[in-house]
Amino acid sequence: MSTGADYEGKTVVVGLTGRLASGVAALLLKKQGMNVIGVSILTNSNDQFKSASDYPFCHIEDVEKVRRFCDQMKIPFYATDAKSQFEAEVLDL
Repeated sequence: MSTGADYEGKTVVVGLTGRLASGVAALLLKKQGMNVIGVSILTNSNDQFKSASDYPFCHIEDVEKVRRFCDQMKIPFYATDAKSQFEAEVLDL
């Protein structure tokens, strides 16, 4: 198991969804000494789904929750709204 020395000071970008797995990944990478940058790409609106259980895994339900997490972790956070492009190029609506 690495002590983190190999990663000290390196920068990594972590895609954050607001779910546990991506947050834990960011936390563990930061604990290993990496400079973590959080990013989210908004691809769908919440109102496109009947219930939260229908959300795809990449769906960001609450980007402000992700932003607050990054603030608490003291890592930079960037988000972009790609809903119209995603709907036009990926979804068949």
